[in-house]
Amino acid sequence: MARKHLAGFMVIPPMVGAGPAQGQIYHGVFLTEGSGWVCQHLWEHYAFTRDKAYLKSIYPTLKGAAEFYMATMIKDERGYLISSPSTSPENYFITDDKKSGSVTEGATMEKSIIWDLLNNVSQAATALNEDKAFQNQVLKARNQISPLKIGKAGQLMEWNEDWDLNSNDPHHRHVSHLFALHPGRQITALGTPELANAAKKTLELRGDDGTGWSIAWKENFWARLREGDHAHKLLSYQLRLTSQTETVMADAGGTYANLFDAHPPFQIDGNFGAVSGMTEMLLQSMESYTGANGQDAYILDLLPALPTAWPDGHISGLKARGGFEVSLKWKDGKLLSGTIKSLNGEPFKIRTSNQIKIKGLNAVAKKVDGNLIYSLSSKKGMIYSFSSI
Repeated sequence: MARKHLAGFMVIPPMVGAGPAQGQIYHGVFLTEGSGWVCQHLWEHYAFTRDKAYLKSIYPTLKGAAEFYMATMIKDERGYLISSPSTSPENYFITDDKKSGSVTEGATMEKSIIWDLLNNVSQAATALNEDKAFQNQVLKARNQISPLKIGKAGQLMEWNEDWDLNSNDPHHRHVSHLFALHPGRQITALGTPELANAAKKTLELRGDDGTGWSIAWKENFWARLREGDHAHKLLSYQLRLTSQTETVMADAGGTYANLFDAHPPFQIDGNFGAVSGMTEMLLQSMESYTGANGQDAYILDLLPALPTAWPDGHISGLKARGGFEVSLKWKDGKLLSGTIKSLNGEPFKIRTSNQIKIKGLNAVAKKVDGNLIYSLSSKKGMIYSFSSI
């Protein structure tokens, strides 16, 4: 059945009370995009393990979710595909003519999730060497999704219209529309600098504080932006001691004496998210490229957001997409040495800020965006040692 556009947006009355202008919160229904986000977890398991049998078992689920979105998206006035109706979790908007609502069309988080799913399904079809016709449909739909937009303040727009600055809750704890930066990979600091700067502006406008889980999200965002000191600042906020146990939706984050994250009263998201942010400061592997075998391969970005508060250190056992296990040692803020174990024998690239020598290999670096890129093939089970020059 053909569906018509919303008339710009839908105004949904608040659940209780007089509305957001009096401090109430709109809790939008976020159901249809949930399957796309869940499917990201399925794909990520494959991205890290490269288990083809597992990928084959989940491919019907990924494909089914993609088929759903491809069937339900509609074209906007400019011919781009969008989701409609659409929300941004637990947030609301105020239009330029002072109307408020929480359901619109083409919200940024939703189209970012759909883009991510379709991109992953395409890579899954390539890895399995099947479903070529469907893969072409998926890529066509992905490329027709409404592009991410930059607003009048230089921010990444949360809604399909430039309403962000109208909000009377400018420091809202949710920053859902940065999904494309993390946990997605549509925005990267080096690959899409304009969008990355817009994401940075969004974070500056939202502010650093929030509930515990919100602080953890921001820690990961800043790490993906390669801003290690700012990510560390958020980690410090996360680890501050608090005894607040009442349910507070604003600046009430921190950590209890038992190391539980403070929402309050408690959400495990903050604990898991804080650890995720720390690993993102030390190793990133979300950027992929087409390898010599025609399939996706990954860039292992070593110490991409090392904070000055950690001048010397070492870590072992980090896992990277593509099936790699990484250990690193650094001194005076620079990579000193490390090892990369190839669990599946796949090609990969290393990105570093300083020159390294890889034992047994005559790897020549290419300078890109002020960093060094080493392109390598690997053998299953081999451990590649490197040291700074």
